[in-house]
Amino acid sequence: MSLQRLRWATIIVAIAFLVVVQGVAMGFVMPAFGRAYGHAVSIIGFGAGIIVLATILYNIIDRMQARIVRQNEESEALYEIAVDIAALDDERQVLQSIMDRAREMLSADAAVLCLAGPSGAHVAAAHAGLPEAFRVQGVVADEGPVTVDGQFGVDRCPFVNPAFNRMSTDLISGGERIGEICVLSAVLRVFGEDEVRLLRAIAHLAAIEVQKGKLMERDRLVAVLEERERLAREMHDTLAQVLGYLHLTSESARAGLNAGDLAKTEGALAEISSVAHEAYADVREAILGLRETVSQRRGFVDALREYAVKFSQQAGVSTQVDIHGTEALKLAPEAEVQLLRVIQEALTNVRKHSGARKACVSLDQRDGLRITIEDDGKGFNPGELDENRDRFGLFTMRERVERVGGRLEIDSAVGMGTRVYVIFSDAEAKL
Repeated sequence: MSLQRLRWATIIVAIAFLVVVQGVAMGFVMPAFGRAYGHAVSIIGFGAGIIVLATILYNIIDRMQARIVRQNEESEALYEIAVDIAALDDERQVLQSIMDRAREMLSADAAVLCLAGPSGAHVAAAHAGLPEAFRVQGVVADEGPVTVDGQFGVDRCPFVNPAFNRMSTDLISGGERIGEICVLSAVLRVFGEDEVRLLRAIAHLAAIEVQKGKLMERDRLVAVLEERERLAREMHDTLAQVLGYLHLTSESARAGLNAGDLAKTEGALAEISSVAHEAYADVREAILGLRETVSQRRGFVDALREYAVKFSQQAGVSTQVDIHGTEALKLAPEAEVQLLRVIQEALTNVRKHSGARKACVSLDQRDGLRITIEDDGKGFNPGELDENRDRFGLFTMRERVERVGGRLEIDSAVGMGTRVYVIFSDAEAKL
């Protein structure tokens, strides 16, 4: 019953009771026993009616209050589940948290979530509660998901002990049944409509988490494929060409040696040594770039500082990192990876092409985000760059920045050093 209906019911019942009591007093009591007895009956009747009505109202209000408290607790628990879905990347951890809350909120002895696995098999993705509630004892081993063969979509969850009373609901994603949640009770129990509604809400959030996991896995696969393609392209443009050049130069050295031309042989060997040294430096720098990445343990700024120290030691170019604004820079995981790779590529260009002694990477967060990679090298004329023959990898750098919603700008002049700007001023940047 709603509060509005309760108000009207209270008024109508009070008026009706007043009319009935007054009618009895005036129509029967007063003519038979006099006005004094009639008033006494009216007073007693009114008092008894008020007590009864107040008791009924208090009981109704208590039930409504208890229901409101329970709904608030359910809403808070569902909100916490939604926060976990948004904040945590570990799908198993989130699903386990959902099962723990489902068992607690529904006062059940156990709960299990099974999903559609390979070839239609059932996979127990998460569980909680009494071990004896599960027919498949491997479920309670807590060593990872357990798979049971079957026809998912036809058979019900095979993990639960049939001796336990259960309530279940499906996980639906895109109109397709992708899983099932079961809550189990060791005693005979009839689950009410509110409990059914709550379990459906939990199942809806669990389906969102499962779908999120699939999308993240797809994104990771795409990222891996793109990174492989980038590495293949870079190896073709650098290492493969270097090896080809070394092969031709070594043949020239051999020809000079056979002809007794020591000067030619010596020149070719010197060239081989120089190119091999440069290739060695490139490979070491590439390995450093792949190893230095952002993790949950350290943020983007810490990873950048550590890379700058190692780059300075390895490349012989003094490199510092300046932060303008808060050091607690919050970036999306993809943005962190892409921006760190852009900075690494820019510093590689400083080592290979600028002849610089110093470099500086500055992050300015006071108005959006602006990253500047600056050196004191010889500089160049940006207008002479041909992206089809891009020695500086600027096309790849620009592609990375634009992927996360920013733009790349180059400011350089002969004898004036080079400044590479990564700018995020758009509110829709993927940071």
